[in-house]
Amino acid sequence: MPDDIDNFIGEGFKQTLILLVEANRFTVEEAFIESTLAVDKNDSVTENGKTYYRVISERFTSAEAIYNYVEAAYTDEKAQEIISTGIYADINGKLYCSELSTEDAKSEPQQYTIECISKTEDKCVFKAKPEKGRKAEMTAVLVDGKWKLEDIYTKI
Repeated sequence: MPDDIDNFIGEGFKQTLILLVEANRFTVEEAFIESTLAVDKNDSVTENGKTYYRVISERFTSAEAIYNYVEAAYTDEKAQEIISTGIYADINGKLYCSELSTEDAKSEPQQYTIECISKTEDKCVFKAKPEKGRKAEMTAVLVDGKWKLEDIYTKI
């Protein structure tokens, strides 16, 4: 029997929240905010006055794949806000990024402790604490049968 029965969410749902937190980490740290997704600085193209660098990734091979990942993790409104930055493009059949980070180091996935603050049928407010970093309060909402983050969280 869990200690706090009112906020018990079960291991399966906890894993769902951890996957959302990890998607948020990738979105913030690698793909859109801190832009540490690896790129080939020697392979660049200019399109519409913007310089793009070829992305080196086994995980994502197209802008559509990255955008689909974002759409799976966030509500439609937040996903569109993130995607509208337009920093990824498919050029000549390859994935390119217009952001060039000065950092070469990629962040690594972490383990997270999840603490449920409140949960209803279609909304869960929880705290996520990574092994290294700060605790962040996050909100997941149920959209068409899938849990998605309501906002992008940069302070984890």
